[in-house]
Amino acid sequence: MGYIENPCIIINPTAGRGYAARIRHRLLSAINEKFRGDYSLSITSKHGDAVIAARDAVESGTSCIIIVGGDGTVNEVINGIMESGRPLKHDFALGLVNCGTGGGLAQTLRLPASPEKQLDIICRQSSIAIDLGQIQFHDSKGTENNRYFVSECQIGIGGVVVAGVKSIHKYFGGTLAFGSVALMTALSLKAPEITMQIDSNTGVTDKLIGVVIGNGVYCGGGMKLTPFAEPNDGKLDVLRIHDMPILTRVWNFPKIYTGKHINSSHFSTSQGEKIIVDANEAVLIEADGELLGSVPCEIEVIPSALHIKCDIQGEADAG
Repeated sequence: MGYIENPCIIINPTAGRGYAARIRHRLLSAINEKFRGDYSLSITSKHGDAVIAARDAVESGTSCIIIVGGDGTVNEVINGIMESGRPLKHDFALGLVNCGTGGGLAQTLRLPASPEKQLDIICRQSSIAIDLGQIQFHDSKGTENNRYFVSECQIGIGGVVVAGVKSIHKYFGGTLAFGSVALMTALSLKAPEITMQIDSNTGVTDKLIGVVIGNGVYCGGGMKLTPFAEPNDGKLDVLRIHDMPILTRVWNFPKIYTGKHINSSHFSTSQGEKIIVDANEAVLIEADGELLGSVPCEIEVIPSALHIKCDIQGEADAG
């Protein structure tokens, strides 16, 4: 077993509808055994706490942050350790003990379902470099802002779904919460005219239900919206969801859990390093399950920006 010097453990007790809080003592016992007390601990109590805790940990010299939480907590940590398109510290890695509702990053990295096994991977495996996405957008007050993401960014239906899931507090669990809200939204959402420019190509305007910019395969409790995305290929996968009749939306909806939706003519895929998006109306943006604001926005990949502990060749049993 490898040794990590003075890791910082960041626990979000509300992750997974309180699952992180319920296993906290069990996990801390395992952490004590592995690190023999040589670690720091931060327990978040509100939105934004993980940003501050992560930045403080890196500036204090930690070599590893272990996140006990979900995609939202991971997103906060990443935004705490990144600045001007690069991490504050280079000889540094993240570890993930997934307790979240969505669990997109854990599934993409093929982490095992057991928190203890995830902790073993953090201690045993070396880290790999993965890409991040960076998005410039306008927040709810109209102020230009900047945010990093690790799994996905969505424009249109994805933003509406995240807003809906937040309003029901993910009460029914990740797959059911995201799935039910996504289906209801898909049946009612009107498709705005969205203009996209990918790299140096000419911008294209079309009626789109949504756009997905994927750095990983999974999001939203098991959806495989960008099934061929690789988190370490230096590219972002782009999925356009074109307008379609209501019955076609119902027919295609289950396919987003298998990745077979991309075989339909109502979806189109591409790759790019920089994507510029605008629309003829206010269209919501989310990233890693966090509602950000609205278009216009610019999204670009930051290759090999972050090191994370995982066994990328391992078999998935996370769901």
